[in-house]
Amino acid sequence: MKKKLIIHPALFAVFPFLFFYAHNVQDLQQLRAVWVALVVGASVGLAFLAWRLFRCFLKDRTKAALATTLLIFLLFFYGHLYGILENWASIVAGHGYLIAAMLAAFGLGVYLIRRARRDLGTITRALNVVAVVLIAMNAGTVISHEVSAHRAASAWTGITEEVALPDVDFMPDIYFIILDEYAHPDTIKEHYGYDNEQFIEGLEERGFFVARNSTTHTDKTARAVASILNMEYAPETEPLRAAWRRINQNRVIDYFQAMGYTCIYFGHYHELGRYEINADMYVNYYEDADYQPLMAEMASYLLRNPAFSPFHDSVGGERYEDYYREGLLNTLDHLGEVHEMEGPKFVFAHIMAPHVPFVVGPDGEHVEAEDFYNYDDEEFYLGQYIYITQEVTGIIDDLLNESDTEPIIIIQSDHGPRWVEGWEKILNAFYLPDDDHELLCDSISPVDTFRFIFNHYFDAGFEPSEDARP
Repeated sequence: MKKKLIIHPALFAVFPFLFFYAHNVQDLQQLRAVWVALVVGASVGLAFLAWRLFRCFLKDRTKAALATTLLIFLLFFYGHLYGILENWASIVAGHGYLIAAMLAAFGLGVYLIRRARRDLGTITRALNVVAVVLIAMNAGTVISHEVSAHRAASAWTGITEEVALPDVDFMPDIYFIILDEYAHPDTIKEHYGYDNEQFIEGLEERGFFVARNSTTHTDKTARAVASILNMEYAPETEPLRAAWRRINQNRVIDYFQAMGYTCIYFGHYHELGRYEINADMYVNYYEDADYQPLMAEMASYLLRNPAFSPFHDSVGGERYEDYYREGLLNTLDHLGEVHEMEGPKFVFAHIMAPHVPFVVGPDGEHVEAEDFYNYDDEEFYLGQYIYITQEVTGIIDDLLNESDTEPIIIIQSDHGPRWVEGWEKILNAFYLPDDDHELLCDSISPVDTFRFIFNHYFDAGFEPSEDARP
């Protein structure tokens, strides 16, 4: 008798990973083939092991396959079920109750499978077809993205506007600091009830021009940063991988290096495996930490998934918590000291705060891991927002008071908090040594940041956009 083709346990074991990757393909780290092979191999291996164990108990390979698929379904959809019950019902007091219910459901399912007397070939074939269709749909999504991203990246040819390099005598240090997801004062007051006007007025008292009506065109950090560093708008249809490439090899750093500047870049955890800016000095305290970025992303996913958050300690625990906190604090400490380096320098720091994870309170206190991604309680975003505001104020004072020559300082947010109205309004502040604020306007676009700097201080001749004209 010809054996039935049974492939659904292996395919359903791979499906959750493939589904997660397909629906986060633009934001996930570019996984190496070895990691993909390990995850897929482990998933299939565990499914095969469960199948063998059930076969010993049920004495039937078809029934054992059905029991394996049932177990996979319950394991990977547990978190979704828990979230539904937590949000819409009050019957779940903790994981223990739901786990007991799921075990009971699994036991009942195995009992019914074992007791089944009819031929299970039809349901086996149906599950095979469903599994193949699900795998094919998600694999198609991944392949389509990879093809379009490759085409877009290949189509980008670099600098599109040639300008002559000037002969300049005045080469001030230039600091460009991005505060990721930092809310505009109007936004933080409207949605969080916090008045940040003291910070804005403090900047103005120190000689900053604050463009109070400045906005960004995108809520995607990669596109926003690529637009700023290449002085041209990135279309919303641009794949993120193409944006990463334009960040990596960008016009602003190329221009500074051609003029003789030393370019220093302070990176963050989200860029690891995606891009590495072509700076003379690359500083990334997340990369240097004794904790692999892939493990950090895995721990982050487990923390945000209620099904697996109890297993947080097994994939990093305190090491994961320290990874983000120490990376942020070390970056801030080093940034406040970089003025001591000799020679003209362009310093670009992308600070991942107040962006999640929320690892510090308003006075720098520790935040518990379960609240790293707690958007519902306003205190956590606001606490990190207040903390980074204070820290940046101190860094600004150090740069202004300790620098031998007055520097240029630009403080911007890539976008505001994306979960509220007004995310497109950004912080955009300029400190200019000659106090030439009349050349700036309240609505200057971040895309024109370096067109203005290059034109005003280095006579570069870049054509400003309409947003840049006062």
